[in-house]
Amino acid sequence: MGKEKPRPQPWAEKVKDLRGIDCRFVTRKFEWWCEWASYGLSRWAFLEVLEFVGKLGILIAIITFFYPGCKERRQAVESAKQAAADARISRHYVAWQTLNSAYGKPGNAGRADALRDLSRGGVSMDGISLAGHVVLIGPLDITNAKMARADFSDAEFEKVNFSCSEFMLSKWDNANSFRCDFRGASFWGVNFKNTHFSLCDFGFDGQGKNQRLTDFCAQFQSDEVSRFDFCNFSGAGIPLVVWNSVHFEWCNFAYAQIWQPFIGKDASIEYCNLFAVVTSSRDFIKWVYHQRVAFTNVTTLEQWHNCVTNGLNYQAGSPEFFQWASNNFNTYIVTNNPRAWIDWSSENLKN
Repeated sequence: MGKEKPRPQPWAEKVKDLRGIDCRFVTRKFEWWCEWASYGLSRWAFLEVLEFVGKLGILIAIITFFYPGCKERRQAVESAKQAAADARISRHYVAWQTLNSAYGKPGNAGRADALRDLSRGGVSMDGISLAGHVVLIGPLDITNAKMARADFSDAEFEKVNFSCSEFMLSKWDNANSFRCDFRGASFWGVNFKNTHFSLCDFGFDGQGKNQRLTDFCAQFQSDEVSRFDFCNFSGAGIPLVVWNSVHFEWCNFAYAQIWQPFIGKDASIEYCNLFAVVTSSRDFIKWVYHQRVAFTNVTTLEQWHNCVTNGLNYQAGSPEFFQWASNNFNTYIVTNNPRAWIDWSSENLKN
């Protein structure tokens, strides 16, 4: 109920505009009685209380109707989340069962789907063994895989995407990889022995602030030679490493950071692109000066392979090499003085 209604007009005022016999007298009379009834009831507080009670009852009915529904919907959402989590755990459990049952068996043996499910779920696979003539042929996406201390010995990989994966202290003895993607991966502390990579990409992953470099802090300290053919190391980080029994042939090292490599026995770098390589090792400068190298600013594996297959020219000790070395040899030529570089190269780069 609203505010108190105004007092109705007297009957004379209500019908003063009517004259003689007029049927509107009846309707006016009925309306006048209703006005008085409404006026009288509006002054009765009990009716106002009943109105508020009715409105409150409607509000309670609405809340009672929707509240159980909200609770049920929340329960349904929680149940769906729990079901998804249970399904994910179940998939991971099945994946691990597949990998465990395939241990020691050659070929695929269901490993491909299992590895993909675990990597997508962000499940750590540290210490996993894919040794024993495992063969994985893609396309297979297992990016961001966590495989520290894993064993890839004697395995074969083709068209497998390992980008941004962690291979810290992993083992790659006698492994073969063809057209695999290792961009942005970490090979920290890895020892290679008789390992072969062909047309594999170890270059940049992502662009701008999201760009991630391959951490190729690997060691080659075996008498059995490891080979890298037509591989891309553009922008890779290659810090303090030992190069024994390793051959790099037709590889792209443009913009790579080869800081202080130790060049041991049976190491070679032939027909490789050394454009804008950053180094601080005079021993590396002296060694690579006598290798057959090329200089082109391509950065992708596809562009580099196109250069190679179209007869890229290479030179040893070329003018381009001197330009590269004088721009990047920052341990001894701090000021990049051309005369200082000429004097140093004349004394240290003699045949």
